[in-house]
Amino acid sequence: MLPNWGDLHEGIPEFLSPAAVELAWTRYQALMVEKLNYLIAGMLSIGTSLHRAYTWGIGGDGLLFLGYQLVVDNLLTIASGGQHEFKTPKDIAMIYARDPNSAPLFNYASMAHNNHFFFEALSKRTTDIPKDVKADIVRCFGSVETLKREMIVTAGSMFGPGFVWLVRNNDHANGGKRLNILTTYLAGSPYSGAHYRKQGVDMNTQAADVTRGPPVNPQVGAHGRLSNKPGQTAPGGIDVNPILCINTWEHVYLPDFGVGAEGVDGKMAYAESWWEHINWNQVWDRGYNTSGDKSNKYAT
Repeated sequence: MLPNWGDLHEGIPEFLSPAAVELAWTRYQALMVEKLNYLIAGMLSIGTSLHRAYTWGIGGDGLLFLGYQLVVDNLLTIASGGQHEFKTPKDIAMIYARDPNSAPLFNYASMAHNNHFFFEALSKRTTDIPKDVKADIVRCFGSVETLKREMIVTAGSMFGPGFVWLVRNNDHANGGKRLNILTTYLAGSPYSGAHYRKQGVDMNTQAADVTRGPPVNPQVGAHGRLSNKPGQTAPGGIDVNPILCINTWEHVYLPDFGVGAEGVDGKMAYAESWWEHINWNQVWDRGYNTSGDKSNKYAT
């Protein structure tokens, strides 16, 4: 489902230009879904012929979009009736998170989910932070300004593409539901179901007291005795619920912000602008709406 921005051709004023949205959302998301559906449908062998079939329309954006839509629709039709017919990209990523032989399936599914998660929480206008979200931010970080600086600095410190997440800890036994910042690289996932994977780490974005133990016991891998227990948390892992993220992949910010020069960091400028375009209503829906009714008015 597309984020509710109205006319996508306008982009997100003072943040992402129409061309940047076209690249980072419309084209890139279509590519992730297309690749994922190829893998699910077992159609990688005909990818080249399909590519040739619609790239002739690149000169016209309408034809290009139509080409992508036809490919996606055809692949979904072919995949219908299979085991993944009604599963979301997140579901598929969690299914294959423990299987190293299915890394491409995990990567495309996780990236499709992460990218949607990022764009879904963007807004063309400034939104107020709901009172219960703000109360948690103040309780866990001291102030909204502190969280803002931590998210922006963390995004700017990442050496390579990935995501910076604001997550809510679901572990009631250890301090209750606290908010924390978590980083993942490439298509890495913040969900506990993916914590068995050996995911990239940059110590510039990790607390100094983080320790790394030995490799995970193979009993809980793809084929071990605990492999069919989806609720099983990886050793040292915690159950978290992501509620917000910023995408630090270069193709998202380079078109509008560049790499920066003369003391100005393009990625930092991008992160600063992102903060002003967060849809905090969506954040509330993800972590605080216990009614399940997405049509409810947000608490202010």
